[in-house]
Amino acid sequence: MRYVRQKFSVKKTVIELVGLIMISAVSACKTKTTDTVNAAPIGQLSIPAVTHQWYCFSKDCFEPVDLPEYAPAVIEKPWTESIHISAAGTEADSYQGKIPSSYAVVNRLGVLMFQGKTVKLFTDPELFDKNTVGGLVFCNNIPVYSFYRSNLFNKSAETEKQHPFLVQFRSDTTLSYPIISYKNLGLSDTAEISDFFWDGTSWSCGVKSLTDTAADAKIKFSYIRWETSTSLLSLSPETTGEALQTTSISQDEYRTLLRPQNFSAAPERLKKLLETLPVHLPFVLTCTTTGGSSPIVFERGHASEQAQTVTGTACIADTWTAAVFSDGTVYINGALYNHPILKNGATSAFLLPKLPEGFVYKSFGISDATMFVSWEQTDFYKIGKSGFITIDLDKVLYGGKQ
Repeated sequence: MRYVRQKFSVKKTVIELVGLIMISAVSACKTKTTDTVNAAPIGQLSIPAVTHQWYCFSKDCFEPVDLPEYAPAVIEKPWTESIHISAAGTEADSYQGKIPSSYAVVNRLGVLMFQGKTVKLFTDPELFDKNTVGGLVFCNNIPVYSFYRSNLFNKSAETEKQHPFLVQFRSDTTLSYPIISYKNLGLSDTAEISDFFWDGTSWSCGVKSLTDTAADAKIKFSYIRWETSTSLLSLSPETTGEALQTTSISQDEYRTLLRPQNFSAAPERLKKLLETLPVHLPFVLTCTTTGGSSPIVFERGHASEQAQTVTGTACIADTWTAAVFSDGTVYINGALYNHPILKNGATSAFLLPKLPEGFVYKSFGISDATMFVSWEQTDFYKIGKSGFITIDLDKVLYGGKQ
């Protein structure tokens, strides 16, 4: 359904949605389940059209589009093979006069870098054409992301001696550099590390390996933890050598790291941000910190006939905290970079434009006063159209006074 562009005052866009939000969603696409959202109509609380711009992905770039449903048609593919934003994050504030940049890794395409209102895509066919992008974290405020290959959907991928696992993106050169390969970890060409947990010191990985013989094919799961004796960012697959120490860990130990925590254990700033959500509303929230390590997943309540579980992402920065739910409901408090504190510390909220049926909002980032939020068209384990929306928070939250 086409989004009706109505003219609303900026003041109304920041009216708190306290107690008014009834969001419905099912588990995220990355869990291989259908992800549809049925948001209650809050039309007059949507942000005005003049505050945002839509973008969609093509096979080799991104381009502006009037609305997601008007994006060029694409062939739906499994999410491991399709073009979409796999993960996103924002630098920590360096306090050196540099606006913290936000980054998004785009599966099968490259790295998006957001610097205020400027967005650039840096493609790297050699790395991205054959590999699926995994998670995104930061090491010394440098974005680091992972790669793997799906044995289920990527049958034609050629094996390489230096199949990359971890890669760093350097904004000064706008290039991606492999750090650790699967071979460095002692893993076979058929191994996959589709998920990992980095606590700032050690990396814990779940490894899926395929043993293929003429008579039988078996899948083996194992779990490893590794650290480096020198700076991770100084390494490359050719120079790692003995700098890498790897040990085996149990399945339970690994699963404990990834298991969702009760929302009662969430940071106080996150609990304050969402304190006005209806108490009966169950949700699962993936929380990152700017310039930080692996995200922590928090959950509250359980799905029922009255309320299904809502999914969303959150980020805690030095001066602001924000959360975006899959239906486009946004909560934010604090002060954006080089901006005054919002509403004397109270939480502001607004609703992004309603997406067509079968589309959802996913991860986000904020650079200066520009927010970007990814969107994608999902159907069980497949993804069709995808892209992102940028929002001018100066206009939405500060009345365009900055």
